[in-house]
Amino acid sequence: MDKRILKTKEKLQSALRILLETKDVSDITVSSLCEVADINRSTFYVYYSNIQDCFEEITDSIMDEMRTLLQNLNPSQEGFLLVYFRTARKYKNVFLAIHRQGVHNSTIQKMVDINNDWLHGELFIPTNSNRLEYNFIFSGFYGMVEMWLQNGCKESDEQLINILKKFYVVNR
Repeated sequence: MDKRILKTKEKLQSALRILLETKDVSDITVSSLCEVADINRSTFYVYYSNIQDCFEEITDSIMDEMRTLLQNLNPSQEGFLLVYFRTARKYKNVFLAIHRQGVHNSTIQKMVDINNDWLHGELFIPTNSNRLEYNFIFSGFYGMVEMWLQNGCKESDEQLINILKKFYVVNR
């Protein structure tokens, strides 16, 4: 890809991450994003049709990063959690925006799909679990991460893992 295209997209994505510090994705306008990025509106529309498209490109790249990190690990519950928490901390504003959209948004579903093998079997959810059990476990995890993000990610990865260990026991 042309370096100018990459640079422009990076400026737009960086500006969006800055705006996410104080606003929900749905409250960010193309005008405000272009002002922060110091780019013309017409240039924005060359690359994206709306703010959500830009946001999805950011989240897709984060998920690619997570996928790569997970592939380089031996499968383990703690390994998955460390990747998730470290990635969430690194991209806190993006993860907060994802969580503000609610547990059933498309980005969360993509994350679940990517990490489905990690979530079943060796990790939290027995492969023979039904949808009710899965939703119960996932909703608890999701709610804990949301509160952790909202409170500034003060707890360490190890503290979060210990909290989860109290509640998530794989039945074998």
